Amino acid sequence: MMFVVGINLPIRPSEFIALKYKDLFDENNLPKDYFLLTICGISQKQTISIPIRKNVKELLTIYSQQNGFDYITDADTGLFQSRKHQIITSIAWGNILKTSAKEIGIKKNICAESLRKTYGLNIYKHSQNKLQALLFLGELWGQIREAKVIQYLGLADTERLPIKFCVNIHPIKQAPVRQA
Repeated sequence: MMFVVGINLPIRPSEFIALKYKDLFDENNLPKDYFLLTICGISQKQTISIPIRKNVKELLTIYSQQNGFDYITDADTGLFQSRKHQIITSIAWGNILKTSAKEIGIKKNICAESLRKTYGLNIYKHSQNKLQALLFLGELWGQIREAKVIQYLGLADTERLPIKFCVNIHPIKQAPVRQA
């Protein structure tokens, strides 16, 4: 469940482990349609609504039922807890990811940041307008330049967005000079 939520929300590992039940569930114990992400930009804070996919909402419902969550009593409870019913640490989260990845046959080194990066790659690769996707991800991650987002995503030169220029140069007509 942690993996599924991690690749579907563009949040930092520290934000992930701090997720509360109320962040993803409403008062009726149903998964929300949107996750509200607060971004601290250069000049101001803003909130962006990140849609939660239908299949993720179904898994969240099952997870909530299996763990006996109830909004009235558990709204401020950490969504992912340790066996001692405490919010997991970032080290524990990293170990859970690495162990889970090995169990399902992922041989690459995986960390909590990998999930955020996966979210970004999915947005980029499934977007018809690559530049718009880069701008959106840059806004989410507080990056000013698209080049930084491309670098963060680890896109190879062949995967990078093709830049096309269309320049129309017309001769400038000189205005007649007035004589006094």
